[in-house]
Amino acid sequence: MARTYKATREQIESLYLLDGLPLRATAKILQIDTETLMRYMQTFGIRTRSLSESHIGQIPKSKGKHIQTNTGRTHFKEGQAPWNKNLTKKDDNRIKGQVGRNHWNWQNGKTKFIVSLRELFEYKQWRTAVFERDDYTCQKCGETNCRIDPHHKKAFAILIQEFLKIYDQFSPIEDKETLLRLAIKYKPFWEVDNGKTLCRCCHLSLKKQLTGYYQKKVINYE
Repeated sequence: MARTYKATREQIESLYLLDGLPLRATAKILQIDTETLMRYMQTFGIRTRSLSESHIGQIPKSKGKHIQTNTGRTHFKEGQAPWNKNLTKKDDNRIKGQVGRNHWNWQNGKTKFIVSLRELFEYKQWRTAVFERDDYTCQKCGETNCRIDPHHKKAFAILIQEFLKIYDQFSPIEDKETLLRLAIKYKPFWEVDNGKTLCRCCHLSLKKQLTGYYQKKVINYE
C-alpha cells in the first residue's frame, strides 16, 4: 500500500522555494509541524536553504537605527586589551579554574569514559545489529531514506551509572582502561532488545521529551 502524505512536493516547492517562506511559516500553512515538513522535504529531495540564502532580500530590523546592545559597562576603552589576551591555562589560575577537576560541572571524569565507551568495537557492533534488525527503518515514522540513530530504550546514561556503581572501587580517570575491559563483558550495554532505530528528527524529538523526565530524577540523560 502506497504511503500518503499530508502535503505534496508541488505545495512545498511553491511555498518554500518559489515564495521563499521560512520552514515554520510553510509548515503552518500546510497544517503540519516543522519536523514532519523536514521529513517530507528529505523524502522529496528538496534541499533546505542555508542561513545566508534565507537572509537574501531581508532588511535588518536595526537598519538606520543606532542601537546600543548593552549598558556600556562591558565596552573596552580605547587602547585597553582583554585581561586574558595571549594567556593560556598554564599562565593564569583564572583560566585553569575553568577546566578539569576545577570546573563547576566536574563529574569525576565520567564524560571521557562515556566517549571511550562509544568508541569500542562492541558499541559499533551493537549499533549495527539494531539497524539490521529494524531494516534501517525508523520505528516511529517509518522513514527509510534518512539519517538514523540507535536509541536506547533504557537510557545509556542510566546503564553507565549502574555499571559505575557496581565497580565503584575503580575511578573513570585513573582506572579507565580497566573499566573499559569490564564494560566489554557487561551484558546490559550490548542487549540488542534495548535498542531501536529512529530517524534523526524522531530521535531529537524523543530526547526533548525524555530530558525533562530524567532531570527530575537527577540523572544526566545523554
